[in-house]
Amino acid sequence: MQTRESEVRKLTGEDVFDAAQMIDGIGRRELERVMPGIEALLTVEGAGVASKASAVYDLAYLLRSEEV
Repeated sequence: MQTRESEVRKLTGEDVFDAAQMIDGIGRRELERVMPGIEALLTVEGAGVASKASAVYDLAYLLRSEEV
């Protein structure tokens, strides 16, 4: 299955990522509002990030406690 992550990975020329950061939020608007600040943190000198890609994803499925 082709995913956004696998598409982005092709652009890096690498088979795998060294690291991934996932940030959970209450809503799409809220995450999109803070993304510039998050991306700025990744570009701070000394952060060790050679390349980056970011995206906001929507929740695809919610599992309730009674369904576990």
